[in-house]
Amino acid sequence: MRIILLLLVLIMTGSPLTAASDLSNFQQYLSHPYMHRAYQAVEQNDWPEVQRLTEYLVGRVPEHEEARWLLVESLLRQEQIDSALIELQGLPVSERRLETEVELKIRLVVRGRVDQPELLAWLAEADDSAHVRLWQARNQYIQRAEGNQAALQWLASAPLRDGQALRMWRAVLAEQVEDHQQVISDLYPLLVAEQLDEEQWQRLGMALLAVVDFEAATELLEMAPNRAVRHEFVDMLIDRAIAVRRHEVALHWLSQRQQLTDSESQVLWELARVEENVDLVVTLAETHEQDCFDTVEWLSVRAVDQARQVFLRCRAQEHPQRWLVLGLALQLHETMASRPLTGQWEGIRQEELVRHWLAADQSSQALTWLQNQPVVNGTRERRALLQQQLGLLDQALVSWLAIYRRQATSQALEQASWLMVEAGDREEALALLLDAFENQRQSMSEASLGRLGELLAQHPGPLPDIQMLLPQLPLTSRLLLLDRLADSGRCDEVIPHISKVQRQPAEWRLLGQCAHPGRPGAAVVYLRKAVNGGDALAKRALAYALFEAGDADEAWRLWLQLSPSLNAPEEYMAMLRSGLAAGNILQAEHKWQQLALNAEVEYWRLGAALALSAGEYQLALERDRRALSLQESAEGLHAAAASALAAGEDRQALIWLQRSRELAPDQPAYLLEHAYLLARQAEHQERARAIPLLQRAVEFYPEDFMLQQTLAQLLNEQSEPTLARASLRQAIDLVEPELWVADQDGSELAQRKYELRRSHESLSRRNSFTVASSWSPFSVASAGQPLRGENYQLVLWDHALGEEPVNNGRTLSVYGRALTAAGRRDSYFETAGLGVGIRSKPLSNQNLNLYAELYNESGLRGQGGRGFDLLLRATASLFDQGDYRNDWRPAEQGWHERSLYLDAAWFVDAGELQLLGRFQQGYNYKLANDSPQTLMPYGFVQGVMDGKDEDLRIGAGLRWQYWFDDDRYNAWRGRFAVRAEYHQGLSGSLYDRRGGWLLGMEVNW
Repeated sequence: MRIILLLLVLIMTGSPLTAASDLSNFQQYLSHPYMHRAYQAVEQNDWPEVQRLTEYLVGRVPEHEEARWLLVESLLRQEQIDSALIELQGLPVSERRLETEVELKIRLVVRGRVDQPELLAWLAEADDSAHVRLWQARNQYIQRAEGNQAALQWLASAPLRDGQALRMWRAVLAEQVEDHQQVISDLYPLLVAEQLDEEQWQRLGMALLAVVDFEAATELLEMAPNRAVRHEFVDMLIDRAIAVRRHEVALHWLSQRQQLTDSESQVLWELARVEENVDLVVTLAETHEQDCFDTVEWLSVRAVDQARQVFLRCRAQEHPQRWLVLGLALQLHETMASRPLTGQWEGIRQEELVRHWLAADQSSQALTWLQNQPVVNGTRERRALLQQQLGLLDQALVSWLAIYRRQATSQALEQASWLMVEAGDREEALALLLDAFENQRQSMSEASLGRLGELLAQHPGPLPDIQMLLPQLPLTSRLLLLDRLADSGRCDEVIPHISKVQRQPAEWRLLGQCAHPGRPGAAVVYLRKAVNGGDALAKRALAYALFEAGDADEAWRLWLQLSPSLNAPEEYMAMLRSGLAAGNILQAEHKWQQLALNAEVEYWRLGAALALSAGEYQLALERDRRALSLQESAEGLHAAAASALAAGEDRQALIWLQRSRELAPDQPAYLLEHAYLLARQAEHQERARAIPLLQRAVEFYPEDFMLQQTLAQLLNEQSEPTLARASLRQAIDLVEPELWVADQDGSELAQRKYELRRSHESLSRRNSFTVASSWSPFSVASAGQPLRGENYQLVLWDHALGEEPVNNGRTLSVYGRALTAAGRRDSYFETAGLGVGIRSKPLSNQNLNLYAELYNESGLRGQGGRGFDLLLRATASLFDQGDYRNDWRPAEQGWHERSLYLDAAWFVDAGELQLLGRFQQGYNYKLANDSPQTLMPYGFVQGVMDGKDEDLRIGAGLRWQYWFDDDRYNAWRGRFAVRAEYHQGLSGSLYDRRGGWLLGMEVNW
C-alpha cells in the first residue's frame, strides 16, 4: 500500500517521470489516448484494464516512464509483485526506483515468497540500510511462521553484517526465548562501546540477574543511566537474591541503604533471621520495633538467654496466649507466677503453672500458690483437684460438692460421685447421680452417666423406671444395665434400646438372651453374631441355646472349649446333657463320674440317661431308683419308666407311669406314654385299659393320626368295629403330607394314609365278588375244583354275616359260586357246578378259612356229572403279609410279593380228597405313578394231589394287575389281574408231567 500511494502521488501530482522532450510528437500523440483511457480506468478501479492499456503502450513506447510507472501500480494493485519488480528494471536508476525496489523486495520477503539463495543475493548487493531492512523482514516472517527460537537460529546462521542493529535485534529475540547468555553476549560489547540506551541497559541487567551473575550486575550498576534506574535495579537485585537464596547478597544491599521503608525493614529482619544473625535480629527488634513475641520465639531456639531478656520486655496483655506459650517454653515460671492475666488467660496461667509444679512434685507449693490467686473460672476446680492429688479426699469431696451446688458443672458431679464410690458410699453416689439426672441432666458428663448406669446395674434392689435414662448412657454402661434387665426377665424394656444397625457384640448377646426361652433358633443366630464379634460372655449362652435349638453336637463341642469347672455344677450338667444328646456317651459318662454329686437328684437322673443311651439298662434303672430315693417327682418317675422298659421290666414301668400321672395329672405326655405302654401289653385286659386313656389323650393331641390309628386297632380288637372305623376316619383326615414335617417328600406319609384306608376298607367290606377264567390243559389252581378241562370259569359271591362284617379280624359269611369247564379250547360249557356254603375265618391274625359247601355238578352237551355232594374245605395263606403282601403301595416304585397257599378239600359223598400247595414269589414294577398298575414277573412251585394221582411242577409267569374303586376313606376295593404262566411238569401221574402255557384272568371287588 505504501508503494502504491507513492506511485499515485508521483503520477497524480504530475511529477515529471519522463520529460516531454524525451518523447517525439508522434509518440506523445500516440500515447495520449491510451494514457487518457488508463487514467479513466484508474478512476473506476479497473486495474486489469489499466494493465492492458499500459502494457500495450509500453510495448509501443518503451521509454514512456509514466506509462511504466502506471503499469507497475496496476500490477501491485493485483498483487503481481514479481511482475512489478521486473517492470521496475525498465525504469532508469533513481532514488525512487531503488526505494521502490527495496520496498517490493521487503514485501516479497515478509510474505515468504523469496527463497534463501535469492534473499542472500539481495542481502549481498544491498546497502547497509537496505541490508538491515531485508534481514529484519525475513526475521519477522520466520517469527510469525516458526517462532522466536527459529528466528534467533536464522540470525545466527545467516551471513549478516554485524552491527548495533543486529545485536540489539538479536538481544530482544534472545530475551523472548529466555536465552539470557545470548542477551549478555550481544549487549555487553555495546555496553563497553557505550552504545546502550536505557531500555537495552535494563535488558542486559535483567539477563545478568537471570543467570545469577551478581558480580557482573554490581559492575553494571556503576554504568547506570540515572539514579532512578539504579535504585530500581537494586530492588530487583535484592528480590532476585532472595529468590535464589543468596541472602547474603540481599542483606548486603539492604544494609547499604541509609533509610529503610517498613517493608524493607521487615525484609531485612527476615533475612537476618534466615542468616541466623542473632545480634542483627536483636538490634532490629529494638531499633525498628519488630514484634517482641516473634523475636522471642525465634531466639528461643537459638539464644535462650537473649530470648529471656527480650521476653521480659514483652507486654503480656498484648498477646496473652503467646506470652503464656513462650514463658512456658523458656521456663520462666517465676516470672509467669508474678504477673496475673485477665479473663480466660488467667485460668490458663494458673492451670499451666499448677501442671508445672505437679510435674516437679511440688503439689503443696501449687496448692499454697493457688489459694492466693484471683478466683476465675476453673480456680476452685484446680484447688479441688490438688486436694484430691494430695490425698485430702474428704476436703476434695467437700470442695467438689460445693462447686456442684454453686455451678452444677459436669466435672464437679463426676469427681464428687467418684470420690463417694471410692469411699464406699455407693448408695449416696447413686442418689446424687439420680438427682442430677432428674434435675440437672445437662450437667452430667458421659463418665457420670456411665457411673450411674454401672451403679444401677450393680444395685441389689429392684430397678426403678430407667427408660428415660437408657438412651443417655454410654454404650458400655448401657449394655451392663440392659444385661441386668435381661437377667431380671424385663426383655420388653431391653429390645427397644438395641441398635437397629451396626450392633455391638454385647447387643447381639442381649437379643439372644431375650430370644432364648421361647425361640432358641433365633437365639443361636444372635449369639453366634455376638461370639464372632468377640463377646466372650456369649459363648456359654450360645451353648445353652444350641442345645435348646436341637444342635447338641455343636453345643457339646462348644462346652468342651469352655471346659466348665466342677465347681460350676449347673454349667457342668448342661455340658453333660449336650454330650448325651450328641451321642458322646462314653466321654460324657467319664465326666459325669468326675462330678460325683451323690446328693443331687439331677445328677442321678442324668447318669441314668447316660447309662440308658449306652445300653446299660440295669445300671440306668439302678441310677433312676437312686434319684427316686432322693426325690420322687413326676419327671423322675417318667424317666425311670423309660429305664424300666429298656431293662425289660414293663410291670415296673407301668407302675411308675401310673404314679407320674398321679403326681402330674395335667401332663398329657405322661398320659399318652402310659396309654401306649398299655396298648403294647400282651394281656388282653391290659390292652383294654389303654382305650380310655387313648381316648383322653386324643383330647390333648387331636392332630396325632398315629394316636387315632392305635385307638382304632384296640377298638377293633375289643370288638368295636364301628368305633374303630370312626377312629380310622379321624386318622385319615389328619394325614396331610404337605403338613408333616418329618417326611420331607410326603412318601412315607402317603403310604401310612393308604394303610389306614386299607384298614377302613377291610372293616367296611360286607360283600365280595370274584370272576375268574383260565385256559390251560391243567387248570387246577385250588382244591375243591372237581371240574377238569382246558377252559375254566368261576363266579363267586361272598356275604359277611352279623351286625359288623369283621369282628376283631374274624368273619363269618355265606357264599355262592358257579363254575364251568370244557376240555377243548374252543368250548366253554361242557360241565357246570353250583355251590352254596358258609365260610369262617376263626383266627384274628392268621389267614385261615374254613368252608362247608353243598355242591352240585351236572354235565352239559351230554356230559355226565357227580350230582350233589358235601364239600368240606380249609385254606391258608402264609408268608404274604408285611413287605410281601399283594397290595398297592403308593410310596414305592417296586416291591416284592410272596405267598405260600395251602388248600385241602374233601368231597364227603364221593370220598374224594384234593390237596394243593403253591409257593410263589415275584417282584412288582409300578407302571405309572398316576395309575395303580403293576407288572410282576414271578416264579412258582406247585404240588397237587387228587385221590391217588399227584403232580409236581415248577413255572414262571408274568402278571399285570390293576386296582380300582376307592374313595376318601377306603383303599381300592377291586382289582383286575391278567397272568400268563409257563408250567413245566416234574413228576406225577395226574398230568403225565406235561408242560405248557396257562392264561388267566381274575376280577375281585
